[in-house]
Amino acid sequence: MKTKDYIIKALIWLIWVALVAYVAWLYTQGAQVMSEGWESNNMIGLIFAWVIGLFLILAASKESVLPNNRRGVLLLWIGVIWSAHAYLADTPSSMVYLQDIMKLVGVVLCIAWPTKALQSAKYEEQKLEEEIEVIEV
Repeated sequence: MKTKDYIIKALIWLIWVALVAYVAWLYTQGAQVMSEGWESNNMIGLIFAWVIGLFLILAASKESVLPNNRRGVLLLWIGVIWSAHAYLADTPSSMVYLQDIMKLVGVVLCIAWPTKALQSAKYEEQKLEEEIEVIEV
């Protein structure tokens, strides 16, 4: 693996650790992370952020989990951005920034997935070898 691949993986691990620590802090503080009308589903908002973090770490650990469908993945991350905007709260007075964090992660992944920035060169070569057909004459 190249230095670029190590840097990307280290950044993903750092984002994951920060996200999990922030979600744990929100849980221990009893912060309200859901917007008005959804207050009773506070745990679902925390689980939503935690699952996105788990998916990030899984993608960094095992690249074969990454879907190859660019349009579908783009729609998935746009859905994550929309759901964060619609359901998660953003309350600076109580230090709840989960909506902004999920939007930022969604936008970064909307850009990183189609450009295949999360895939290493070794994985791309392996995938290309699998697709090559040998034609015998």
